[in-house]
Formats: sequence, structure tokens, C-alpha cells
Amino acid sequence: MTRKFEIKAGEQLGEIKDISLNSDGKKLVLLADQVPFGSIRIPDTKFYVYDIDMDKFLEFKCSPSRMPIEAYWDQTDPRLLAVETEYSKQASSSGEGTPGAGGKTVQEIDVKDFDKKDEDIYTGKSVETFFVTTDYGVKR
Repeated sequence: MTRKFEIKAGEQLGEIKDISLNSDGKKLVLLADQVPFGSIRIPDTKFYVYDIDMDKFLEFKCSPSRMPIEAYWDQTDPRLLAVETEYSKQASSSGEGTPGAGGKTVQEIDVKDFDKKDEDIYTGKSVETFFVTTDYGVKR
């Protein structure tokens, strides 16, 4: 059976750049790039899990200013997922939080947040872990 990579009919989620299947073969994690124009690729700040039992895509947004670059399922427990992320200045400047504001949106910035510097934001790679089930979806 084939399935289009879309949440709603006709709403494309982007171009797939990485897929990983869990140990029981019931869930796929997909990482994608948005392709608004032919040759322009914008890394997505979300990852998507396709649940075969529900025949449904679940989406989950990574931490502010982070974009997923690779995903790994646990080899023995099919519910455990790890997503490697890296810092993305574009993700922080697109209204998802501003550097130096602790990942808060413009409306949430408090005066004390201006004391934080860009150096306070971790810009290296990190790993975020998740628990994925058919009943409860994706949980951090």
C-alpha cells in the first residue's frame, strides 16, 4: 500500500531527507526539507512519525532554534526515539524565538531576558529523546 507524505489532502509536508523504521516495523520517522520553490530547500524544524496502525502522520516540533538532522529508533524497544538536532539561526529568527531571548517569542520577552547574550544559546549538536505510542502520540 502506498501513502502520500501529507497531513491533509493536498498539503505537502516537504521533501523527505531521512527515514527510519522502528524495531517492530509499525512506525516511521521522517525528516524533511520544505521546498517552496524548485531549487530552494529550507530545513524543517519538525519531524514526522507515520503510524502504520492508525494510518496517520504525527508531527512534533523540536526545541526552539533547533532543527532535526538525523533520527534513531531504539533497537529493542519500538517506542523509544532519539532525534539529533543542530542549532539553526533561521529557526530562531522566523518568529519561533529570538537569539538572546531564551527561545521566547517577541510577545514573551521580558526585560530580564535582555541580559542574556547570543553566547548563552547552545549552538552545537544535541540529542532529544521521545516516547512514541499509538495511544498517546509523541511525548518528550
